[in-house]
Amino acid sequence: QYMGLLLRDYPQINPSLAMGIISPYEAQGARLRRRVHETFGRDVNPKIGSVEDFQGQERDIIILSTVRSQPDHGTTDQKFRLGFLRNPQRFNVGITRARKLLIVVGHLQVLANDEHWCALVQHCRALNLCYGDELAAEFFRGGPPAAAKPTSPAAAAAATPTDPSM
Repeated sequence: QYMGLLLRDYPQINPSLAMGIISPYEAQGARLRRRVHETFGRDVNPKIGSVEDFQGQERDIIILSTVRSQPDHGTTDQKFRLGFLRNPQRFNVGITRARKLLIVVGHLQVLANDEHWCALVQHCRALNLCYGDELAAEFFRGGPPAAAKPTSPAAAAAATPTDPSM
């Protein structure tokens, strides 16, 4: 969905060169790859891989999936330090692969339970860059953002300082 919005709003983007999708699980990566090809055709080939696959690489746009950040998995993940919800090194690599735009897809309530993810979410909220239905103030320390949130992912992307070629 986010990829479609970006390609619609920024047709000059070459997703095969400029975009990457980080998924912590191989099976989800394979499913995303199939979905991208079904939706956009075989000529659209953004790099799709794990955090480790992107180590030392960057793309203009990164979509970072936090697939296991759901309430039913979050408690187990946090207790046993699974996934990259509680792994500062994987978190750091994941959020620093984008040169111009990072889109994080996940459950905000669960992400906010980790100190690193919470700090990132609070920073993005302060800049009016969060989008989603679950932005209730009780999920985050520090209360609601000062201004209204963007009304769409494209609006959030447009609000992010980027290179004019985007």
